[in-house]
Amino acid sequence: MLRGLLMGDASVFDSGGRYPAFQLEMANREFLAYLSEEFGVLCRDVKSHRSAAEAARHSRENGANEDASAEDYSDTFSFNLRSHPGLEEFFQWYDSGEKVFPSDLELTPVVLKMWYVCDGSVKWGNSVSKGSMRIGVGNELENKSKLFSYFDGLDVSPRLSGWNLYFDHSDSVKLLEYIGSPLPGFGYKWRIDSKRDYLRLRD
Repeated sequence: MLRGLLMGDASVFDSGGRYPAFQLEMANREFLAYLSEEFGVLCRDVKSHRSAAEAARHSRENGANEDASAEDYSDTFSFNLRSHPGLEEFFQWYDSGEKVFPSDLELTPVVLKMWYVCDGSVKWGNSVSKGSMRIGVGNELENKSKLFSYFDGLDVSPRLSGWNLYFDHSDSVKLLEYIGSPLPGFGYKWRIDSKRDYLRLRD
């Protein structure tokens, strides 16, 4: 589970203690509450990280968007695991100074599912009836062959374009069957056969 989260938005960092710590920040509080139940005593309480108003103010102050308003952002929350020796293997992902995925990583259903809910989205083309999966890989853009190798044996043909891995609709169906049922707060990412259902669940 942690591998997939770390492939997405999560990070492992030096907590100043004996062992590393783990953090995941996102707007989907329902999913973070699910993780909190899964990890039990190993995690700290899910806390508010930054309000939409604070995010907008920060964007204005750093020049990213001088017209930013709270309506353009969402409140975000933080999920943290206590420092633990089991996190040391993930600290090695940062040996180069940046997060780098291991070349021998096994893309199990759980790993892929966690990666997808963190960094994945649904792309809708000209036809609103059929969506397809895409997964952000901004930190691994120069490692195309490694990324593709993760999907060996899954009978899919990923395509790298821009900052994302793309899958056509039929391959997306295969991958969703592979990873299994949706996770709390992210059911809409499984609704690739109906844009109406997708938008209804997302919003």
